[in-house]
Amino acid sequence: MKALTLTDWTGSPEKFFRELPDDWSGDLRAMWPEIADGSRILVSADKSGFRCGGIVSRALFPDMAGYASQAQAFYRKQYWYIGYLYVHPDYRSDGLGTRWLEAVRKEVPARGFWLVIEKIGLLKFYTRSGFHVHEILHDGKRREWLLAGAREDW
Repeated sequence: MKALTLTDWTGSPEKFFRELPDDWSGDLRAMWPEIADGSRILVSADKSGFRCGGIVSRALFPDMAGYASQAQAFYRKQYWYIGYLYVHPDYRSDGLGTRWLEAVRKEVPARGFWLVIEKIGLLKFYTRSGFHVHEILHDGKRREWLLAGAREDW
């Protein structure tokens, strides 16, 4: 499988926000001024446009309040957060999400990466990509999975 080339859209975040589902883009647009300094938007795009992308960050997102201590612990260990990973519907099932994660591991100088998922159906994808369940978070009736994956070359 051909390696993915990433383009940094951090300087033009609105380009990325427009590619996301409305609920994601609204939330992210509102918090971007608070997290921009510690974050990068990395995407794969070609002449036909956006294919996939996401955010890698060392910022404490406003919606991380329920697990801020875990986030800070990961940041102290030189881990980066992965959020808003999105693959355009026309390119799903092409392995782009996996290739994006592989490219990020090469591009970002981190000891490892962590993320939180809300849908159990995503667990299989992320475990195949080298992540494991670090903790199950409970917030009332809602459950989320905090996943972590260390780089093997460190």
